[in-house]
Amino acid sequence: MLFRYLFLGVETSIDDIPLRIIYFTELILFIGLYQITSRFSRQSLIIGTILGVGGLIALLPGAIYILRYNPQDAIIDVTFLLIYLFEPLAILAFVIAILRRAFKKRHQHS
Repeated sequence: MLFRYLFLGVETSIDDIPLRIIYFTELILFIGLYQITSRFSRQSLIIGTILGVGGLIALLPGAIYILRYNPQDAIIDVTFLLIYLFEPLAILAFVIAILRRAFKKRHQHS
């Protein structure tokens, strides 16, 4: 999703499979940043696993269909829309982890 904002107008020229790989890479990046910021706590591992598996569920069915049947027309891939839910959740988890860590350090110094 951030790829769209960094390279405006490029997304439409990318094939479906590389676009799915880009979205999944962004999701894994934010999950990793969240887990690093949370110091790999049990909660972060559980949430990261749920987001990662959800991202795979969102991207794999359409990718398998495209690789298997090679459709020439546009396909309606409802599960692909789930990535627009999981990636903002991963970003939100990362931001919350940063804020928690910042406020935790402030309270320790007081």
